[in-house]
Amino acid sequence: MVKLGPDLLNPGTDAYSGYLPTGAFSGFSMMHEQGTGGAPKYGTVAQLPLVGDVRDPLSNKTVARAGTDQAEVGHYRAHTADGVTVELAATAHAGMYRYTFPAGNTRG
Repeated sequence: MVKLGPDLLNPGTDAYSGYLPTGAFSGFSMMHEQGTGGAPKYGTVAQLPLVGDVRDPLSNKTVARAGTDQAEVGHYRAHTADGVTVELAATAHAGMYRYTFPAGNTRG
């Protein structure tokens, strides 16, 4: 299966060494190498669903978690502090993202 998952910022830890239950979301991407202890050579291409105005899209923006992540084989769900529900689904050769934004807010 493809390796969809959250990219996290948690000072003092190596977010690329595997899943972390703590830390702020810096994005969601399809490339995660479990246990290597190092970031991919050219980085990862990630998406980060944001709510509201994005003043500096090139900043190192992060979004806090809200609640506990839920996961089972092939499916991951998390909630951001901005009220966005993130769902990731994986198959052998493809991954799907679904973002559900809170009603009445603009998408950034």
